[in-house]
Amino acid sequence: MAGAMVSASTGAMNSLLGKLATLMGKEYSKLKGVRKEVASLQDEFNSMKALLDKLADMDELDIQAKEWRNQVKDMSYDIEDCIDDFMHHIGKNVVTTGFVKKTAQLLKNLRVRHQIASKIQEIKIRVKDANERHMRYKLDECTPKPSCVPIDPRVAAIHTEAANLVGIDVPREELAKLLMGEEQVLKVVSVVGFAGLGKTTLANQVYCKLEGQFECKAFVSVSQKPDIPKLLNKILSKIGGHFSHIDELDDLENIKKHLKDKRYFIVIDDLWDLSAWKIIKCAFPENNFGSRVLITARIYDVALSCCSYRQQYVYNMRPLDKENSRRLFFSIIFDSSQSCPDAYEDLSTDILKKCGGLPLAIISIASLLAGQPNSKWEYVQNSLGSMFQGNPNLGDMMQILDLSYKSLPNHLKTCLLYIGMYPEDHIIQKDDLLRQWIAEGFVISKVCGLDVEDVAENYFNELINTSIIQPVDTNYTGEVLSCRIHDLMLDLIRVKCAEENFIHVVDGSQAVTGLHKKTRRVSLQYHGAGSTLDLPHELWGLEYLETLVLNVEKGTISVPSDVAHLCRLLHLIVPSGVSFADRIVSFKSLRTLGAFDVSTSSMDSIMSLGELTNLRDLQILCSSFPVTHVVEEALRSSLERLSCSSSLNLNKLVLSVPRFPCTLFGHEWSILSRFSAHLQSLNLKEMLFSSVPKWIGQLHGLHDLNLWVREVLLKDDDISILAGLPSLVHLSLHVQQCSKQRIIIPGHGVKFPVLKSLKLYCPKLLPVFEEGAMPKLHRLRLVLEVVNQGPDDLTKWELGPSMDMGHLPADVKEIKIGMSWSLRKSISRWNVDAAQSAMRSAFSWRHPGVRLIFR
Repeated sequence: MAGAMVSASTGAMNSLLGKLATLMGKEYSKLKGVRKEVASLQDEFNSMKALLDKLADMDELDIQAKEWRNQVKDMSYDIEDCIDDFMHHIGKNVVTTGFVKKTAQLLKNLRVRHQIASKIQEIKIRVKDANERHMRYKLDECTPKPSCVPIDPRVAAIHTEAANLVGIDVPREELAKLLMGEEQVLKVVSVVGFAGLGKTTLANQVYCKLEGQFECKAFVSVSQKPDIPKLLNKILSKIGGHFSHIDELDDLENIKKHLKDKRYFIVIDDLWDLSAWKIIKCAFPENNFGSRVLITARIYDVALSCCSYRQQYVYNMRPLDKENSRRLFFSIIFDSSQSCPDAYEDLSTDILKKCGGLPLAIISIASLLAGQPNSKWEYVQNSLGSMFQGNPNLGDMMQILDLSYKSLPNHLKTCLLYIGMYPEDHIIQKDDLLRQWIAEGFVISKVCGLDVEDVAENYFNELINTSIIQPVDTNYTGEVLSCRIHDLMLDLIRVKCAEENFIHVVDGSQAVTGLHKKTRRVSLQYHGAGSTLDLPHELWGLEYLETLVLNVEKGTISVPSDVAHLCRLLHLIVPSGVSFADRIVSFKSLRTLGAFDVSTSSMDSIMSLGELTNLRDLQILCSSFPVTHVVEEALRSSLERLSCSSSLNLNKLVLSVPRFPCTLFGHEWSILSRFSAHLQSLNLKEMLFSSVPKWIGQLHGLHDLNLWVREVLLKDDDISILAGLPSLVHLSLHVQQCSKQRIIIPGHGVKFPVLKSLKLYCPKLLPVFEEGAMPKLHRLRLVLEVVNQGPDDLTKWELGPSMDMGHLPADVKEIKIGMSWSLRKSISRWNVDAAQSAMRSAFSWRHPGVRLIFR
């Protein structure tokens, strides 16, 4: 766990060093005595951070090193609190007039300055003692020697009998087919996926299936920090080559010479980084004998690079489905893959959900439960995360998951630990996570000239690439917008967080008291909360709190009136169904508000929306249909007052207040055109307009638009209104009714000049592109509704003319099509496949080189 401890400490240190740098800035230039002491502390803590980074590379630390590390972390927390108090008191001072008031303010500042100087002196003494202890014990030279060498958990995966495997048949055949093919040139294929998915087992099964077709073969595993000469010797010994016993260059040449005129099959298991691959691949000659190399990796970029960036040669490992998970689980516990006693049914369902289809997790936990009574099952279900340590049955799983964590650089370890704040199975929004990393000081700014937000996004993408966190939602450019983390990885993270006092997760029904006095982060999680949400009263003393996110289950929850005391709150994010019972005028500092639910909030709150003139991001919705005329008028009035504010800089607006079953006319909500100066994103989901409103054409700064209309009127140039938006990058257009004429995408003049993504929901008919239309388009998604088609009609559907889309933009290489079936009769899977095949055939004849993907 040393890596977790040190990465948490360096995370604390990064935050402190940022605040020390702030005190050294121009704003505090008059505090000369304090600045001198701060500069001294800054140098000391920079040196300590360098040592912490060095300790982070050690797998285990001795007791003295751990104690020194903990003291450094505590000191960093103490000085950070001291700085916060100082900034708080200095920041509260305002410009005053009058001799008496100025004198009182000066005395107050002197007293505060004296207090911080005294605190700093105390901490400097502690820093001096810590440094002397470091020098005395030479902590950076202390590396404990392990008493025994652990067995590599991959050994069991390699030697597992095929008869004992579950769910391996389909992926084994898929991978073997991808690997072989008819090509005679050397082919490299990669298997990529999260720890514990069974990559090693799958690779070994494919190896056993195909090895008879090759003259030379080898299966070798790579360690996280590979010994390249030793690895090359392993390959040489397995292919029957001659050892050089000199250096790795000779070994590389010997392997290459031995394989030059032979058909070979090499498996490189668990490759961690590209530097090792750049050396190893030099041993594999291009001999046109149909040779194959199979790589397994946890990091997507590594897997892709090994295949020379050909995505079609990357095999994404999938978790076991529910049926195979149950088969594997029960075969170990009950000696049967089918039956489960009724008393264990619910418990097994919950435990398997926790395993998330990871074969390693299922095997480990099933082995732990075999032959155990019902009470043991309940205990495991409720405390699986805390059982990681000290349990031999879970040791292999712990070791493999921990390898993924240890492979991360220190800054990513700290960011990953922070995910321990989130509840199990929670969908984590990227923007929310990045904002919190930055606020905590985990993100190193000014890296290669990038803004801190860009650096944070790079951190996020690196974690996605490692497969430790998995993407959930992506936008039209392929950017990941949200993610989740496997339950068992979350449990491992929380074990590390608790040991290091990094994060404490508290059930909302429990008291917050009793936590460690230096607790820095608390995640209050309300499982199964009722209709009233009671937040701890300590929260309202956080007068510098900037972000409050309430992730609560659906239901009518009231935002406590005490939230109004958080006068510096910038971001308030709550789910739909949450009510604002009081006026929200006190939130004038808010920049982000969502979701504001008009169906559960008071009329006073709706009217006071117009006074929140600092808003940048506003989400308004109605969770209960239909919205009343009174509420709609109050909301329109608030937005009108908001648009009149000269200081308003609203960038993003989500307005989903439908008036079903009635249709909105074009002139309604025309007040939204007044936000044109700054508005970049407008989402009018389920706000059904009769046609495209003309006022939409005034939103010249709009980048993203989601619009719902009853029909597109060609005579009113509805498409031309949208085509004239000069900054529009993404358009999602939902058309409810079928028109007798197909939608024409104009190509003459400057139309859709920068549009990159189009999502079009329309009945049956595909759009037609004129020559030169949407020149920048490269992502096209269509949702077609096939109305009242019976099974016999589908294969007879007249597809010829309807599949001609005219002059498709050159950058469109694939079109994703979702099909919505509205049938009077039942329809078989065969009929659906036949219809899709007919569409694909008709389309490819008219648009060769463009692929249809049905979803």
